[in-house]
Amino acid sequence: MAQSRLQNRRFLGYHSNHLIESLFASVIPRKIAVICLIGSFISDHAYASDVWFNGFASIVMGRTYADRNDTLLVDYPAGGSYESKSTMQTETLAGLQMLSIINEDLNATVQVVGRGTEEFNASIEWAYFTYEMTPEWKIQGGRKRLPLYFYSDFFDLGYAYHWIRPPQDNYTWQIFNYNGINVIYNTNIPDDWVLQINAYYGREDSPENPFNMRSLRPPASRFYQSGENWKDIFGTVINASKGPVEFRINHMSAEREITEKALDHEKKDAANHIQFYGASLNYDDGSLIVLSELNLYQEFYDTTTGDHIYWETWLISLGYRINDFIPHVTHSVFDSEDGQERHETLSLGLRWDFHPSVAFKIQGDKTRDYGNGSFSSNTDLISFGFDAVF
Repeated sequence: MAQSRLQNRRFLGYHSNHLIESLFASVIPRKIAVICLIGSFISDHAYASDVWFNGFASIVMGRTYADRNDTLLVDYPAGGSYESKSTMQTETLAGLQMLSIINEDLNATVQVVGRGTEEFNASIEWAYFTYEMTPEWKIQGGRKRLPLYFYSDFFDLGYAYHWIRPPQDNYTWQIFNYNGINVIYNTNIPDDWVLQINAYYGREDSPENPFNMRSLRPPASRFYQSGENWKDIFGTVINASKGPVEFRINHMSAEREITEKALDHEKKDAANHIQFYGASLNYDDGSLIVLSELNLYQEFYDTTTGDHIYWETWLISLGYRINDFIPHVTHSVFDSEDGQERHETLSLGLRWDFHPSVAFKIQGDKTRDYGNGSFSSNTDLISFGFDAVF
């Protein structure tokens, strides 16, 4: 199990070769191919120094089949969606991560990602320092991924999970990075359990939020959400693992300020207090895979009266390794208290690890919409692609 977990959740130390280079250079846009090839060259030549480079890429094609609205949102942070025309732009991406060892206690991490939803223009998404105070305690500061979900840190690293993407009914968040500081404590507890506690604080300003800009715009309504400003983000993540079992709980609170824009008007709403709770229990013994996650969200419009909105999401996923193949099935649900947004998805898929650093995936999703809004629809999605690390 330790070997399997290391393979799925770490990509340092993988070396590229001509198979990866030729595969990705032939099927992806030129900007992404350049990132992949530069990363593969650097990673092959940087391991003897104190600077390590590693890369990852996902090449995905998909299209929807729908009875009405044929648009299906699958990537909330980037605002990526599929329609009834095949496209490779929605979820195709490539990234490079640099780890610089400054001294035995201090290192720096920078991650650059180019996404199809951003016309494959690369941008710095992570940039932070890590200082190891003791073998158990470390402190980090800079720009990091907001650790709301079990796969938040690996959301862009498709090679780390068996799906094409983490279920879109669950991973529904406009903000997925933050600027701030966090403290991590690692220890072993009785009966061979490994415990990690992560406490973080910061903020994030997203004046042209990708989800808001692409999903809510005129003429659908007079106003469309544009900016997301989250202040006083504070959260704690507790993760415990033993052998094939891993358990995670977390909580986050923040002040959310929304800027609404129309063609000739801008309106800034008062900040609302938000609360997020999450829990996951997973099992992976090298053959059987069981993944589960439950998330609860509250946003208070008036803390004195308690006026708020509430929604919950959950997923259960089963998979089984058969040599180089992982067939899997997943059920995920999004349910809001006011009935405005309610949808669920049944997913069937197959992962094939035909190369030590490349996996081929194919997946079918059947989404059914029971809400009063326009966030989803009765839509079927077929997608397939390649995930690689180098």
